Amino acid sequence: MCSAVSQHNRGDEPFGPKNYLMITRMRMNVRGFIIFDYADRFQEAPQKLITWLSSGQIKNKETTLNDGLQQAEHGLVGLYNGINTGKLFVEVAKADAY
Repeated sequence: MCSAVSQHNRGDEPFGPKNYLMITRMRMNVRGFIIFDYADRFQEAPQKLITWLSSGQIKNKETTLNDGLQQAEHGLVGLYNGINTGKLFVEVAKADAY
């Protein structure tokens, strides 16, 4: 399961597969892993990620709050409430303003 870390600190019941019985019906295998299972391959990641991003094989998603520094608190709280898709940025000032 990717993104299971998003289930930490949830007040309600953790979210999981709703159709888990299909695992048996479709004769699927489910195997858990954590990133440290692949620690010996960490050095491969940066170049592969750059290649995949450049080619469009994977997409980078971002959420930007554009109303300046006053949005910083909203952005920090929003990280824990799921307002963002991908990385969350607070634009303090327009880049061309300097």
